[in-house]
Amino acid sequence: MKQEQEDKKAREEAQSAADNGGPFFIENADAEDVDSKANLTTGSTTVTIVEDDLRTGNHAYKLVPTGERQTWTYFRANTRFKAGATYKVEFDLRILTDLDGNAGVDVTSKVNPRYTDMVNGAVKNSADHPLNKEVVTQSASDGWVRHSFTFTVNNNLDIRDNDQFTVFIDPKG
Repeated sequence: MKQEQEDKKAREEAQSAADNGGPFFIENADAEDVDSKANLTTGSTTVTIVEDDLRTGNHAYKLVPTGERQTWTYFRANTRFKAGATYKVEFDLRILTDLDGNAGVDVTSKVNPRYTDMVNGAVKNSADHPLNKEVVTQSASDGWVRHSFTFTVNNNLDIRDNDQFTVFIDPKG
C-alpha cells in the first residue's frame, strides 16, 4: 500500500510539472521496474517486460500483436501534456520477428501523441496527431535504432484527461 501511495504522489507531482511546461511523464518508461503496474493501454497488442538479449542488464517492453498478420501494434502510455508546449522525445526501437518467427520482417513506425483537440469544429477526445509524415522503415536485422521526434501540443484546448504518448508499428504488405 505504501508503494502505491508513493507512486500516486510521483504521478501527481509529474502531472503538476507538466501543467507548468515541464517534461511529460510516462511511468516506467524504461521498463526497468519489471513488477510495474504502469498504466499502459494496448488495444490489439500484448505488452510484457522482458530481458534484453543484446544489452546485458537492460529490460524492454515486448509488444506482440494479438490479431491477424496485418495488425497494427501499439505502445500507448497515459500521460499529461501542456497545451502549447514543445517536447522532444527519444526512444530506441528494435523489431524482433513477424508472427511466424521470421526475422526478415520490415515495418513502418509512427509516433502519435493523442490528446483532446478541436477537429472540424468539434471537441474530439484522444485525437490523433501523427508526427512523422515520412515512412520510417525498420527491419529485425537493424537491431536497436534510436528514434527522435519533436512535437508541439496544440494550444486551442487545455483538456488533459485523455493525453497519451503512442508509438504504432505497421507491418508492411
